[in-house]
Amino acid sequence: MIAASRRHHPPALLIVAALLALIAALFLPVGEADAEQARLKKVWLSSMRNAHELNDIYLGGSVSPASIKKARDKNGVRTIVNLRLPGEQIDWDEGHTCRRYGIVYYNPGFRAPSTLSDRLLEMLREFLADPNKRPILMHDSSGQRTGAVWLAYRTLDDGLPFAEALKEAQSLGLKKGELEDRVREYISDVQTGSLRKGSIR
Repeated sequence: MIAASRRHHPPALLIVAALLALIAALFLPVGEADAEQARLKKVWLSSMRNAHELNDIYLGGSVSPASIKKARDKNGVRTIVNLRLPGEQIDWDEGHTCRRYGIVYYNPGFRAPSTLSDRLLEMLREFLADPNKRPILMHDSSGQRTGAVWLAYRTLDDGLPFAEALKEAQSLGLKKGELEDRVREYISDVQTGSLRKGSIR
C-alpha cells in the first residue's frame, strides 16, 4: 500500500514573522536608510584641493579654472559658493570664470570665526539644501571654512550625529579651535531653541 503524499505547510509562526519583517521594511523611514548609505567621500576634480562629494554636493579647498570646468563638464555643477574673501584671490577672477562657463557664482566670504554670523550660517545651509542650486560646489582655500559650514549643515539639516558630522568636517580640513567652537555654539543655540530660523545676529 502506497502512503498518500503529504503537503508540507510552513508553521503559522513563520508566516507571521515573515509578514512582520516585510511590514517593517516597508515602513522603515527612508531618511534612516539614506543616512546609512550617504557618506562623504574623496573625489578627484582636476587641481581642486582636498575635494570631496556627497551625492550632488562637492566640497573642498582651492580651485582653479581647470577644476571649475571639470566640475561643470563631468559633474554638472551649476552653482559655486566661494567662502574666501575677495582679496584672498589675486591671480585670477573666479567669478568671471564661473560666468564664462555658465555657472552661478556666490562669494559670501568670511575668515575669522567672529565673522561667521548666525545669519551667514543660515544662508549657507540654505544654499546646500536647495535642490535648485545643485549640483553645487562649496570651497575656500584649504577646506577649513567649508568644513565648518558642513558641520552645521550635516548636524542640523541631515540629522547626522554630531561626532560623525565632525569627522566629515575634519576630513574636509576643519581643525580644532575657535572656528569649530563657533559652529558648536551655533548648533547648540539652534537645537536648544534659543536661536530660531530667521533670527539675525
